[in-house]
Amino acid sequence: MFENFRDNKRQHTILWCVVVLVFFAVLLVINNLTPLIADDFYYRRNLVYGENTPVRSLGDVVRSAQNVYVYNSGRVLTHLMYHLFGTIGKGAFNLLNSVSYVVVTFFLYSIIRNKGRHSIVLYVLVNLSIWMFTPELGQDIFWLSGTINYLLPMLPVLGMLFIYRRGSRKDAPGGLLKCIALFVLGVIAGWQLENLSIVVPVTAFLYIIYFKRVNKRVPGWSIFGLAGSVCGYALLILAPGNFKRYDMATQSVSLSVPFKFAMITYYWIVFAGILTIIFVVSAIYCVRRKRKEAFLQGLVFAVAAIVSAYCMMGAPTSPERTWFITISLMIIADGILLGEFFEEIPSSSSVKAAVCLGSLIILGAMAADTMLSTYEIHQQFTEREQMIVTAKKNGIADIQVPVYGHKYPLKANRDALYGLRDVELGTDPPNSFNVIIAEYYGVNSITGIERPEEID
Repeated sequence: MFENFRDNKRQHTILWCVVVLVFFAVLLVINNLTPLIADDFYYRRNLVYGENTPVRSLGDVVRSAQNVYVYNSGRVLTHLMYHLFGTIGKGAFNLLNSVSYVVVTFFLYSIIRNKGRHSIVLYVLVNLSIWMFTPELGQDIFWLSGTINYLLPMLPVLGMLFIYRRGSRKDAPGGLLKCIALFVLGVIAGWQLENLSIVVPVTAFLYIIYFKRVNKRVPGWSIFGLAGSVCGYALLILAPGNFKRYDMATQSVSLSVPFKFAMITYYWIVFAGILTIIFVVSAIYCVRRKRKEAFLQGLVFAVAAIVSAYCMMGAPTSPERTWFITISLMIIADGILLGEFFEEIPSSSSVKAAVCLGSLIILGAMAADTMLSTYEIHQQFTEREQMIVTAKKNGIADIQVPVYGHKYPLKANRDALYGLRDVELGTDPPNSFNVIIAEYYGVNSITGIERPEEID
């Protein structure tokens, strides 16, 4: 069906535009429906980190970044995105976030495809895989604070991985300019998020081995990219704030290394188990068919996925939303291997049409479910905000409002609130988020009360 348009370049281009615009529109609608949640209220105020003063100049932004680096973590570039959000507002950020999702998914698709033919079916399958296998998807691509930490940092990282994957082609261009560009991009990609940025030097190193073994030469730009990513990761991981935050976190949560290993292994089985089975079966197929290049490159991304998961043993905890990175890498690994089988199916095959249509139906159902669930949250947020504004106008400084609650029964837990209710406005006044939300609205206190329908 869709692939039959390949012979007509104009129709094929139009169809591609329609598919991409549909995904963009869906993301934009859900992003616009998603209200401020938890940390969003703090970052919307656009304060200098560690100080209760608003950002008014570039100097304030620099000072805020310095405070983060010294007292919180090395995620300085990510923190700058919070100031961007505080400056442009959520409406503009919704647009940026929706575009970023499309770019991220197209990067994933392009890394898998490499030099093969363009395939709408493959792009749809990439999106389906993300929606099906990513736990707490809403925290990664809809929750504003989550997307700043996970979705947006994927852009420079996937850009680096795309360049190395394309570098496996023997006709890949080089030159001094590319070396310098790869070093700079490597620093940026390596200076993002701990279990994401580590993927860059690992993948770069493995690809250098691949270049040496398969292409019989190591391009200079690959060395510069590796060096840049190591420098960036060093800036990230050696920040003084990391050690201070770790000490503070371990005071309340202290887990042994064996327990963390067991926990991550359990998560791997639950979240990435199916993708792992697909990888093993596909790898056996490639080995038997002597598809060495596909097997080796798929293995590179599988190893990167393993590293991204198990490096979290060095963190106090391992939130489920961090698995967005590991799942994305396993999707690439599986896609590279499955691509060898997929290419053997004729473009006009009804199998591809059936797979694409079935995938779109499933994606449509998941998207509709997420929209309905998010719309319910949006309505409750609007109601809650109106109550706060009205109470404030009436001189009431200590306000009680209902907490979020789902009445919609068919939710598939892909909205931004899923997994965040415990860190949102609560019924306990000393809750830190109660204080943050009260400061955002400029009142003395805001306390959550259970909705009548949720009280037994």
